[in-house]
Amino acid sequence: MLSKFIVGISMVLIGCVLMFANPLSNKITDQHDLDQKILGKWTSENDAKSQWIFMPEGVLRPLYDGAILTERHWEFTEECDGAQVLEGDYGLLKITSTSGIYNCYVVQGLESVLTLLRIPEGNLLIYDRVVE
Repeated sequence: MLSKFIVGISMVLIGCVLMFANPLSNKITDQHDLDQKILGKWTSENDAKSQWIFMPEGVLRPLYDGAILTERHWEFTEECDGAQVLEGDYGLLKITSTSGIYNCYVVQGLESVLTLLRIPEGNLLIYDRVVE
């Protein structure tokens, strides 16, 4: 009887751990959905000449005043420079240059406004989705 009780409690605890271990549980939980949601053109609220175009297969095309800058690679990741996704955030975005230098961002908003918190500096970047 005691062993059944212990097994039952263990199963409940494992279920709780699995349920709360998913830090994206209140946001987009499917990686494909997250990847699809960021696709498109975004304009900086701080500088309207600055735009990012997130393309399929992880291609990021930054523009400034309409001119294409050096392409970069983007990906959502579970860890970046020691930071991890926390409950309430959409995920971590890693943007890597062709030379291998990368920046990490906490994605705090991903609807009509893309809100990024750069790690570890804490700079807040806000981009509005361009509807074409």
